[in-house]
This record gives sequence, structure tokens and C-alpha cells, in this order.
Amino acid sequence: MRSNRGFTLMEMVVVIAMMGALAIGVTQFINFAMKIYLDGQQWGQAVSQHRYGLQRLSRELRDAVPGSVAIANGSAGYCLSFSPIEQSGRFIAAPMLNSANQVSFYRMSCCVGNDCDDCFSSGNGAGVALLNGYQLPDPLPTVASSQCDSSNLCQMTLSANLADGDYSPGQRFYAAGSTVAYCLNSSGQLTRSSQGSSSLMADGFANDLSQCNLNQRDNAHCPFLEQPPTLNRNSVLQLQFWLSQADQSQRFVQEVQIENLP
Repeated sequence: MRSNRGFTLMEMVVVIAMMGALAIGVTQFINFAMKIYLDGQQWGQAVSQHRYGLQRLSRELRDAVPGSVAIANGSAGYCLSFSPIEQSGRFIAAPMLNSANQVSFYRMSCCVGNDCDDCFSSGNGAGVALLNGYQLPDPLPTVASSQCDSSNLCQMTLSANLADGDYSPGQRFYAAGSTVAYCLNSSGQLTRSSQGSSSLMADGFANDLSQCNLNQRDNAHCPFLEQPPTLNRNSVLQLQFWLSQADQSQRFVQEVQIENLP
């Protein structure tokens, strides 16, 4: 007659040891998967929190007056400044013959009645930009008056004489708005300033501004880098911001072309 045989002590110890090792492995796998999930959530939240400010900066840069972009380091941090385009048109002569401070141009849709003063007042008197080899005078001349005739030809009188030069081959001119500046300070805050007011666009950037050198076009620490325009390429602005989450740092780079050709 056969008797029922149970587990020996050694067999139970081996089984318990194997189950413990398996439990540790499963726990580590679950912890690793949870860490990946949480890190992904943190990165997603960090990127979404900064997306608005960066999208607005990119959108405004695409509508900047060509030649108006400037990058500088000052008390507010590293700043990218530019003049937005309020209106644009095509000129006939710049300057007019024997009138160094006058420009003739085709009537624009924003003109009202016999003048186009409203086209230039929307920029709060920031000025009129006519490119001369991608160079703009500082400050821009403002429009003192404008008049149009019945044939839809107009002329504007500027506050300063235009320098002699080869102006825009496309005969384009721009009514520039008030200067806009985006600045990143050492505290990681990205602010937008215009007409004396400033607002916080994003916070928590981890750029090491002490390592920024604007003379190095491949410098990884500068938030703003510019590749000037050439005869066959638009001006390109490189935006690069560092974010730190979950004990890791990541650089986000975006290139923006200023597509308004002269």
C-alpha cells in the first residue's frame, strides 16, 4: 500500500526562494515601467506648459520686418527683438526725384479717403521700413503725411531723408509696428515686452546662459541664434531651449524662417 508523500523542507525552501526571486524581478519590471510612464508624463507636461510661448514667438517672428531682427545680451538676459509688420505695400519711387524724404507708392487697401494715414498709425508711429541691402535705419523714419489722387497713386512724406541706395528689388515697403522683445533670463523665465509692458510667456528653462557666445553659430546654450539672409536664402532664426525633468536635460531646437522677401 502506497503512502502519500509531502514536500520536504528543502523542496519548500527552494520553491520559496524561486518565488521570491520571481517576485523581485516582476516588482522591478513594474517599477521600471512606472518610472518610464511617470517620466513621460512629466516631460509631456513640461513641453505643453512651454508650447504656447514658443508657438507665439515663432508665429510673430514669421511676420517680422526683414532686417529688423536683433539679438543682444543685456540686463534682462538674452533678448531677441524685432519689428512686426502692420501693413505692407509696393512703392513706385524711393525716394522721389528731388525729394529725399518722399516716397510714391500704390494705394493700399487700408487707405481711407484721400490719405493712408491710418495705415501707418496702427504701428504706433514705429516707422516705415524700406530695405537697402537688408539694412534698416535706426530709428525708422515715420510718416508725417500721405496723400492719394484719383488714379490710386499716393505719396508719403517721411520724418527723415532716405539715404541713397538700391532699395528692395521687389519694391516692397512695410509699416512696422512697435518693437517686440522676447528675453530669457538666468532664472529660466521667457518674457515678452512691447510698448513698456512685459508678460511671462514660459518658465523653467534650463539654458546655461553663462556659456552662451553669440559669435558661435553652433553654440548649444544660446536661446537665440541668427543666420543672416543671403541672395538665395531667407534669414533663419534658431530657437533652442533646455528643459530638465526626471534628472535629465533635453535641448529643443526649432528653426524659423523670416519669409517676407524684400
